[in-house]
Amino acid sequence: MDRRVRKTCEILAMEWNKHVALSELSANAGLSPSRLEHLFKMEVGVSIREYVLVHRLELAAQLLATTDLRVKEICYRVGFSDLSGFDHLFKRNFGVSPTGYRSSCRNLQSDGPLPGNSW
Repeated sequence: MDRRVRKTCEILAMEWNKHVALSELSANAGLSPSRLEHLFKMEVGVSIREYVLVHRLELAAQLLATTDLRVKEICYRVGFSDLSGFDHLFKRNFGVSPTGYRSSCRNLQSDGPLPGNSW
């Protein structure tokens, strides 16, 4: 992987729950914003925005499955500022609302361990 893309991924990993401006990422990589976006998508396969979004949604799913935190709290913890937007994106990505996802996980857990679950 290109070292500039790797550095961008490292920054995003450290700041996963905060908004990091593309201009800041590109300055750290020593590239223009458009060049970083192009290189990132070429190397990683998705845009920077999609990369962050998927990571946040996966963390939210993990918290829904393993904690009793309220959905609103999870929404804010993983870096979303709008509960309805979070709910819409979660449903689009997982095919079920956050509450429905949690219920499904609990039903599966009561039947035994989740197969193939790495959490």
